[in-house]
Amino acid sequence: MIYKYKQSSPQNIDDFEDSIFKHLTRNLYRIREGIFSQSSSKKQFFIYSLNSGNHEDWILNNLLPNTKLIIQPKIIGSCITLFYRDGILFKGFNKNLKDITEKIYLIKFIPKALQIKKDILIRVMLFNQDGDRIINQKDSMNKKLDTINQLDFCAFQIINSNLNEFSQIHQLRLLGFKTPKTEATKSHTSEVGIYKDLWMRKKIFSNYPNEGMILKVNSIKLQKQLGESNGVLNWAFVIKSN
Repeated sequence: MIYKYKQSSPQNIDDFEDSIFKHLTRNLYRIREGIFSQSSSKKQFFIYSLNSGNHEDWILNNLLPNTKLIIQPKIIGSCITLFYRDGILFKGFNKNLKDITEKIYLIKFIPKALQIKKDILIRVMLFNQDGDRIINQKDSMNKKLDTINQLDFCAFQIINSNLNEFSQIHQLRLLGFKTPKTEATKSHTSEVGIYKDLWMRKKIFSNYPNEGMILKVNSIKLQKQLGESNGVLNWAFVIKSN
């Protein structure tokens, strides 16, 4: 006898969306009220500094040899935070938490609505091939409009989630965001040296204006254990050419 497997299908569009984003919705945590009006000393909730220097020392002092690392380009551009309320783009902030929502709405390729009705904070890098940090400059909006529409972007973090780095990138793609080219170590942290050599020879990440590559611990549990020190993440590191 031959048994046929019948795949169950969602009954409506809401069920379909729930089935796709189930992993994400289970791992989102509530955004605190007044998060955008906190004192400047607490604004580091959004932007931390990264360790730099000798990456081998950083790995040796902080990680086990089999720790999985995510590797991404350190793109030259402007880091912004997008706040989606019930899936609709509600606010946009630059790295200093200045409200730049008006500018964000002028950028055509930034999604204005998501496929799930949840409150989500997403971190995005805006850039152009010249490596300008345009969105934070103080020129008039009319003067910048043409330039803004020439920007590209990569979303690289869901701030209010408990997903690991690799899963965040996957979910961002499902939500319709462009994400940066992402590599990962397979079995040993020493593989970072291979990626550094590839980056130095412009075999990877060359299609982004970049000034290095960023290493991130993939595990969210290990990220929380390593934490941060004086505004510097202990679970991330930037490799530069000099």
